[in-house]
Amino acid sequence: MSRLKGSPIAVTIVAHAHPFVIGVDTHARSHALTVLACPHGELVDSAQFPTTAAGITRAVDWAARRTGGDVQALWVIEGIGTYGAQLARAVAVAGYQVVEATTIGPGSLLIKSLRWAGKAPATHQAWTCPHQSTLQ
Repeated sequence: MSRLKGSPIAVTIVAHAHPFVIGVDTHARSHALTVLACPHGELVDSAQFPTTAAGITRAVDWAARRTGGDVQALWVIEGIGTYGAQLARAVAVAGYQVVEATTIGPGSLLIKSLRWAGKAPATHQAWTCPHQSTLQ
């Protein structure tokens, strides 16, 4: 944990505080999930699931299998007040910490670099996680 220069706010680096980060790019009909192992951001797996109740249950179960059921994994979900609301509730009920993803536009340098690197744009929420901060 460190303090921002000139600020009383303590910052925790997410990649140092969680064993896995599960990033979710949400849409009306499907959600794209990506699981990264921390602290270096190795890609564990990625998949898409429908937004139905059964699809959400499958998504949470799928992520749990890829993280060994570690409830210390952090879920970073885009649109937790809209398209991601049902998934965010299901993840929280399962005992995981959920945070809102930082929105990244399609023209951002990060998205362009991920496309260049051969990463699917659906993984962009998870790839931003190690750079996110949580306030304490």
